[in-house]
Amino acid sequence: MSDVLDKSMIARPQAGAHQNSSVSSLHPKLITRECYLDFSHARRPHVYYGTATYSNLVDYGRVHQQQYRFPEGTHGFLYYHSPEWAPRLAGQLRFRITSSPNPASFSSGTDLKWHGIPWQRPLLALSRLRDFDAMEDILLRDGLVSKDTLLACDKSATLRSGVYGSSRLIYAFGQPFHMKLGWVFKLCVINTSGDKESTVDVLWWLPRIDVRKPMYPNGSAICCFELSKLPEHEGTRSIVIRVLKVVEPIIRTPQDVSDLHLPEIVEGGLLMKNMTEVIRYEVPEDEKRIHVLDKWGLRYLKEYPEAVGSFWPPSP
Repeated sequence: MSDVLDKSMIARPQAGAHQNSSVSSLHPKLITRECYLDFSHARRPHVYYGTATYSNLVDYGRVHQQQYRFPEGTHGFLYYHSPEWAPRLAGQLRFRITSSPNPASFSSGTDLKWHGIPWQRPLLALSRLRDFDAMEDILLRDGLVSKDTLLACDKSATLRSGVYGSSRLIYAFGQPFHMKLGWVFKLCVINTSGDKESTVDVLWWLPRIDVRKPMYPNGSAICCFELSKLPEHEGTRSIVIRVLKVVEPIIRTPQDVSDLHLPEIVEGGLLMKNMTEVIRYEVPEDEKRIHVLDKWGLRYLKEYPEAVGSFWPPSP
């Protein structure tokens, strides 16, 4: 399945109806044959949880307000993913593509991808759905979440937060996210510094040639944040952006100005501000300056030794 979205999969109003499905568990070890789903070509399929008589709608994703249908071959099991070492608010719904309805095929399956990384719906967004009760019941029953975790979701919802279904929610250095190049990209960072977890919106403005022209008008890549180890950043807590994979070809602004030189975007390299400087964010030591900066939430990113090798390349 290609990392680049097929525009033929943009959902149209006449997209065919898909049979409603019931899910009795989201625990990989407790799923049954009845939990098997086929979302192929579905726009927003209905999913019933447990014995609920009402359903939740699931969508593949949007790009520039265009709804995409699930790709061919999206058959398998919805499941809840939450590493033991990760923040409580990092839990998410994923879809494991399998070869058959047999639950034993789960371990040999692969996760559905969206722009090259696992498709997911954050618990934070799910918990705000009007019809979350049925899903909540089976998550609690199967020990996938605790009441404390759901309480943390409720408390976070009362704070200023822009978390929604397809939000890019991160908490660790090295954690991949898809970035559309152009003017600006938005992320939500999980803050675990206090007695309760919360999320902070981060806006990162990309370099521009002038006020009207971004350096890279289109293209996209899978990237991650990391602490800089460059000599020129020694003695600072500087955060840089590593390019893990180019998803859509980078179309650079034509070099029709004689003194304009644009850096290449190279897989494995750092995202550059110009030919000699990398893009970076230096976490300020002065607490008074923090909250006036669009990127201040990045100070809450952490290094998780347990996560080494688990983020990239994405596991099956």
